[in-house]
Amino acid sequence: MVNILSARAVPLTTAEIGRGLEAVTDIRRRHFSRNNPVRDLYNQSSERERKALCLLARLSERHINMKFEEMNEREREQLIEGMIVMRTLTEHFPPRLLHSYKVLEDK
Repeated sequence: MVNILSARAVPLTTAEIGRGLEAVTDIRRRHFSRNNPVRDLYNQSSERERKALCLLARLSERHINMKFEEMNEREREQLIEGMIVMRTLTEHFPPRLLHSYKVLEDK
């Protein structure tokens, strides 16, 4: 059976209004924040790091010099998928890899 009652305003207490506003503020902070760690990571990466990320994301060379904000939604999604691939790959590296790289660099 379909409910066909008309909508009506429900009076709220000041405390309920306050809790509702806090909830909305929290949702906005978590989901619509200007703080974007993926954007910050990509934009602050070196050209070499961006090249590796773009390769894993199957993006073209023109993306290497682009900022994250300049990419469209599909390109951003591809970039995030490339970052996930990189993270998965590097989880399997031996723990002493960084140390041995520095030793090779000093020679």
